[in-house]
Amino acid sequence: MTTITADDMGQLAPGIRQRQKAARPGQIIEAAFTEFAEKGYAGARLEDVARRIGVTKGTIYHYFPGKEELFKAMIRAHLLPLIEGMRAVSAVEASGRLLLTMLIDRAYDDLVGNAKSREFVRLMVGEASRVPELAQFFHHELFNRADALILGVIERGVAAGEFHPQAAARLAGFPDAIVAPAVMACLQVVISSTIGAPKPDVASMKAAHLDLLLNGLLARD
Repeated sequence: MTTITADDMGQLAPGIRQRQKAARPGQIIEAAFTEFAEKGYAGARLEDVARRIGVTKGTIYHYFPGKEELFKAMIRAHLLPLIEGMRAVSAVEASGRLLLTMLIDRAYDDLVGNAKSREFVRLMVGEASRVPELAQFFHHELFNRADALILGVIERGVAAGEFHPQAAARLAGFPDAIVAPAVMACLQVVISSTIGAPKPDVASMKAAHLDLLLNGLLARD
């Protein structure tokens, strides 16, 4: 049986502390999400966020200047996997039609099919009128980035002759139209759950979304 001495513990301690320090921002963000979701932006307090993970309020200030920056970090942390997933899909060598289908599938899976994402969207919609600058930040982090990736795929489809020559130019003026149906589907699921209504048929909604989008983009002879 191996005995761990005090010297051994002394050597291990710095590594443990470093790992704890590296994990701390993520722990704070997760606790903040729960706090914001329960109490809203105005009602959430940093001391309550700190209490959820057993640290002091000062620890939060060590990583985040204040509540607004913590809220923005929470938005980035939640949306990053979705955006990075879409970026990986858009880099695949495939037809524009297939890539666009894969991107929309990803949006529905990550936004509508994920319970935490639905709660996140509910939170952002609820805070939009109360804290418009944070809602604008959310809009930029999600729609602007996602739209740019999808428009890039459409431009490739236009260049390959798959899509209408003016498709990218027409959508560039209101690119939110590309992913907005997925967000609306997410909201419908949230609302139906809140009021006890039957759950929407998300699969049919996605199929209709893809049908309208793809057939509207196709090049015509």
